[in-house]
Amino acid sequence: SHTNAPPFSAHALAHGNFHELTLTTLDVQAPFATARLSAPVTFSRDRPVAAESAELTIEADLGKQAWVEAHGHVKGTVSVAAATAAARQTFSLDADGVQLPGVALRELHARGVLHWPQLELTSLRAQLDDASSAEAHGPLDWQKRELIGAAAKAKLHPEWFARWLPAGLTWESAEITATADGPLAALRSQGSLDLTQARWGALQPMTLHATWRGTGPRKQALSARVTAGHSALDFTGQLE
Repeated sequence: SHTNAPPFSAHALAHGNFHELTLTTLDVQAPFATARLSAPVTFSRDRPVAAESAELTIEADLGKQAWVEAHGHVKGTVSVAAATAAARQTFSLDADGVQLPGVALRELHARGVLHWPQLELTSLRAQLDDASSAEAHGPLDWQKRELIGAAAKAKLHPEWFARWLPAGLTWESAEITATADGPLAALRSQGSLDLTQARWGALQPMTLHATWRGTGPRKQALSARVTAGHSALDFTGQLE
């Protein structure tokens, strides 16, 4: 058997290349999604661009498309404030009740601004389920390919990760914090992981506190303390 895709209409015009693209027209009408562009807008990787005021809006009901088993609503917007030298582009992304094969997401809200050369993620909030969530924010200098004080934190409970965990592995709570800045090629980062009442099979419940600090993926100073009952194990090392 086969599933027929629902009918839809689309009209789009664009010109440019990998470094700079101008979208002049976009109008999509489908049972599962709509997309509209109010005026031409240019996206550039390498330079500031002038632009008229414009807004690009995309909305989708994932349950109404026929290609994959999915549910949830997604809405994204890009708004351009007119300028003679460098247009200011703000973007937002909202999703709720998203369910894809093997993955579920209760809510997602992201906000950001591109004011050349800085692309800033002003806020990212994801609610995975009742107990697990994540947040992040921070600017990126697009011209220098450099992060400036980016930060993230998450509270994770085992229910959301159950499909990927070894049988019998669970914990009471897990909290992760991380910060990063500097060139993407040699990123300076630090962070911590706190895990409480971790259990696996017949092992005694354990508590873990770990930290890391370093530059790049292969130059990290690591330290950790594992506590189980009246016993504790300390570890320090260097990832080269």
